[in-house]
Amino acid sequence: MENSQVKAEQGLLFDSVVAPMTVTDFFKEYFRNKPVVIKGADNKFSDVMNWKLLSDILNQSAIWSPHSLNLYSNTRAISADQFSYPSLTREGNEGRLINFDQVAEHVKNGASLVLNDIETLNPGLKSVAHAIESTFVGKVQANLYCSRSENQALPVHFDTHDVFAFQVEGSKQWRVYGTSVQKPINHHFFKSIDQSFHEANKGELSIDEELTSGDFIYIPRGFYHEAMCHSESTVHVSYSCVPIIGIDLLTAFFDVAVKDELFRDAIPNPDEKSGKKLEEHITRLVGRMRNNVLSPEFQEPFKEALNNYKFDRFSVKLPDDFV
Repeated sequence: MENSQVKAEQGLLFDSVVAPMTVTDFFKEYFRNKPVVIKGADNKFSDVMNWKLLSDILNQSAIWSPHSLNLYSNTRAISADQFSYPSLTREGNEGRLINFDQVAEHVKNGASLVLNDIETLNPGLKSVAHAIESTFVGKVQANLYCSRSENQALPVHFDTHDVFAFQVEGSKQWRVYGTSVQKPINHHFFKSIDQSFHEANKGELSIDEELTSGDFIYIPRGFYHEAMCHSESTVHVSYSCVPIIGIDLLTAFFDVAVKDELFRDAIPNPDEKSGKKLEEHITRLVGRMRNNVLSPEFQEPFKEALNNYKFDRFSVKLPDDFV
């Protein structure tokens, strides 16, 4: 497939995103294996995001809060009280609303603007989210990063999800390192790692490339990376894809276990007869779990859940849908 513009349309295929690479080659060489940069024409992702589209979604001022809009200066988060004010939310609850004059001032002074959970805010963003979810088994979410003049929003880090990042305006220097933390997940064990550990363990530089408008980078979860603004202003959109993992199977099995008397039984005291009763009980539990998990009664609904593991997104077309 030629390296053409990604259109904001329902039924967008991931083929368009990775073109001129084929999806087959992407799966074979890179998916969940190693990072890759794919160069594209300047306007390749202009239907997904550009300065006008960014202005349009920011002008929906009532939807933004310190939860969905953040500011960073040289890898440090700026306190929400420096760009928001106390107010009732749209739901009538106490909260904070964004002061966009203060946001603009921070960005002019070099801060990076980060918008969270934006994948449904325009047709282009939604189309790419659908294309990724339709190709890979996982829940997809998108954040936007807008920076100016040599600023870095986040320090070197790894993510607990695969990253699909689209450079849509300006340029940014991406550095990906050779060390990969194996299969990290969104859990305190991984989230609480100190920054000094990241710096000491990121490994050798493997990708050091300037991405310009129309370029795409894929980074599997666990790979250390960082990005630095190189132009006067730059925007990229980063999609995350979170798969179902083995722990989710254990969670699904819990609903089966609570209906089974064996799993509700008390665990024997390990001091009784040198722990033999405990070992025998655990062996029975493991055997029962194995039989249940391998049964069609468990596997069929789990496969269905796997196939439908995505966020519900609907589209309304008026007036037809209301007639």
